[in-house]
Amino acid sequence: MYEIKIVEKIFEEIKIRENILGENFSKNIKKGFDTVYNIKSEDGLKALENKILHKRFKWFNGRKEKIKEINRNVMFRMPGAVIIEVSTLPKFLSSSDNRRERERSDGTKTFSECILVPKKDYNAWNPNDKAAVTIHDSRLNNKKSEYISVYVYPLSGDPDDSDYKYACNLFDKMLDENSISEIK
Repeated sequence: MYEIKIVEKIFEEIKIRENILGENFSKNIKKGFDTVYNIKSEDGLKALENKILHKRFKWFNGRKEKIKEINRNVMFRMPGAVIIEVSTLPKFLSSSDNRRERERSDGTKTFSECILVPKKDYNAWNPNDKAAVTIHDSRLNNKKSEYISVYVYPLSGDPDDSDYKYACNLFDKMLDENSISEIK
């Protein structure tokens, strides 16, 4: 409930600055706010989530940055029509400081967590393999994301909204112009 109150305050601030942000932006923000505010059930939330487009692209050097640049361009041309999120999975495992080796008061060293995995390539693991190395020292820790995920949210909550459709078409056209094709 507190989240809705925070969003209400943000919306009030946007309404005050409507002359700066533009009428179209404010109109779409209001549609989006009303959509979220009026969801009363888990089914309503699932229906809204089903309207989110998910696109995947093969990872290449510089491709994520190019997609983000296209995203900025679309958001600048069609403010408030869509939210486009561009992301990749982070390095598979990261080790926080509290998982690393520490010296105890008695002079011995300890780890707060230790998970062992087979030493060979993770694609070949099977239940009979001997767990020989810590997961942080395994090859699994160096695994990089192979895909770039793009999520396109209709800010108005309506995938048939003309501004949303135009923004999606513009995004797809700019991807095509840069020879970036989606994995189907």
